[in-house]
Amino acid sequence: MSFPNCDFAYRFMLKELKLLNDVFFVSQPVYGNKHCLAYSNNKDSYVPKYYMIFKRDFFISFNIAFPKFIKSHPELSGYGESINVAALDLACKYNVDLLLFVHSDGRVYFINPIFLRSYVIKHSLVRKQFDNECTYSFPLKLLSPFELSVEKVVS
Repeated sequence: MSFPNCDFAYRFMLKELKLLNDVFFVSQPVYGNKHCLAYSNNKDSYVPKYYMIFKRDFFISFNIAFPKFIKSHPELSGYGESINVAALDLACKYNVDLLLFVHSDGRVYFINPIFLRSYVIKHSLVRKQFDNECTYSFPLKLLSPFELSVEKVVS
């Protein structure tokens, strides 16, 4: 299973969220059309909000970028993931329940944005990119796998 681009991935995930929650989701491109906010207009019951981020690769040099963190938390060594500070702030502003990291290889992971923000701030897991954009980085092991339905993506 693979997702060739973010549009394909987001359309697939909107179908998955409909199956999971039994309601239709509205999608709203956010963060310069790079991310997708998914929510329901259902007023009859609570339906979670999702913030989806399409990713091509993991942060493979996480251990190198944060050696002090890895020394203190060796059980969390390995690949990492990252999110722009502004994007996480936006997800929190929209009261999103779950961040979904949708990878091009078909794997999907989730985490609560409030937990994530407090964790990365507590552990000083902030990087400044070459373009002066700040990102929060964190161990991949903090994320939980998002189970997809039996329907598979055809490449």
